[in-house]
Amino acid sequence: TIESQDDWLSENFKARNSKIITMLLFYPTLPANPALESCQWQWCYVDESGQQSTGQVDSQGLSDFKESRLGWFESPRNLGLLLPSDEVLRISVEVPGRTANAIKQALPFALEEYITSDIEEAHIAHGKVRPGNRVDCAIIDHERLNCWLGHFTAAEITVGWVLSQAQLLQQGSEVTTVLFGPPNLEQPDSEQVLVVAENQDASVDRRMLVSVLDSLEPGRVRCLGGSLTDLEISQLGTAPAIDVIDLPPLHLAAEQLASIQRAETSNSAVINLLQGAYAVRIEDKGLSTLWRRTAALAGLWLLVATVAMLIQGYWYQHQADKRQAQNFAAYQELFPNDSAPVTATQLRRRLAGKLRPSAGDGQSQSMVDLVLRVSAVLGAQAEVTALRYRERQTSLTVDVLISSFDELDAIKNRAQQNAIVIEVSDATKEQNRVRARLVGQYL
Repeated sequence: TIESQDDWLSENFKARNSKIITMLLFYPTLPANPALESCQWQWCYVDESGQQSTGQVDSQGLSDFKESRLGWFESPRNLGLLLPSDEVLRISVEVPGRTANAIKQALPFALEEYITSDIEEAHIAHGKVRPGNRVDCAIIDHERLNCWLGHFTAAEITVGWVLSQAQLLQQGSEVTTVLFGPPNLEQPDSEQVLVVAENQDASVDRRMLVSVLDSLEPGRVRCLGGSLTDLEISQLGTAPAIDVIDLPPLHLAAEQLASIQRAETSNSAVINLLQGAYAVRIEDKGLSTLWRRTAALAGLWLLVATVAMLIQGYWYQHQADKRQAQNFAAYQELFPNDSAPVTATQLRRRLAGKLRPSAGDGQSQSMVDLVLRVSAVLGAQAEVTALRYRERQTSLTVDVLISSFDELDAIKNRAQQNAIVIEVSDATKEQNRVRARLVGQYL
């Protein structure tokens, strides 16, 4: 079945008009030789409403063309260079690797057997890389790509897209696109057509077209720049649906690329050759960029605050060490005949012993000493609610609120180091803390 152009457009483009943004696309006209100082370029511009304008310009006139239409060149994101399909090799390969980085590193070695020239002379662009999946690649010679870009660099024009014509004609695994070239009046039998299927394309003689389509077994065939003859349709072994699109190929490519750019999605079938050393840095002034800059500024302030807190912590630590050194020096000055204490705990214990009441005070001597020792092991976070001292048993009962049950073991360990033993007579959970009754005695 042959569908009309209007029917095909209503299904594929009229629904996309809301997604179309400005797009300027250049395509070299024959002869396409980038080494020449001046090439002829066909251009197609799609405005915000989807209206198109076309024309031709040579390399020498690109500067004047830019000056007369400055609004079209504001962002490289909306400028594209479409290359003939025979300039770019499209291939899909399997590359072993457990991570995306490992696959990227092994990709040139996997492609080396498919390239006739040295791998170092080839520029490899690729689509999304996922472990376990095939990698779609677009390959072009470095020198050829530099020559193509050189025409625009000389005019101070930065393009954001470089693609082959076949990449924008691919429509999926079930669709094969046939691009008919202009008829060769001198050699009618040598007409060449471009056949584009999923991840592959080739220029073939018109006489081989039916055989190629039969081998691909497509469910749908799109015809651009011409159509299959009745004889060719009757010779097809399958009966695919046939779309005849009477739309200039460059118009179709510009609309397709504009739609992809508007959607801001990464289409695995469309691989931008400007990757790696050729990648173009595009400054985005949109709302998303503003949020990213705000987040970066907030992160910078957070980093500054963290560094300030670290500096403050080091300062407090320095002051604490300084005060501790002064305490040790004051002890040595007050008691020059005593040996120097080693730790702060030992210093507190010695000071407590020096300040302990005389033996004639009876119970006060034991009670004060035991209270001092118990308070030293409870910790700064503990909250004492009650104290009871038994003179005969020389024991001190303390009702205390602590942070957790694990703190009980820590208190016991510190008590042994302070020459007392702590027994837990009762401990219960109370909201987010623990209420415990501790009994302390001398070892």
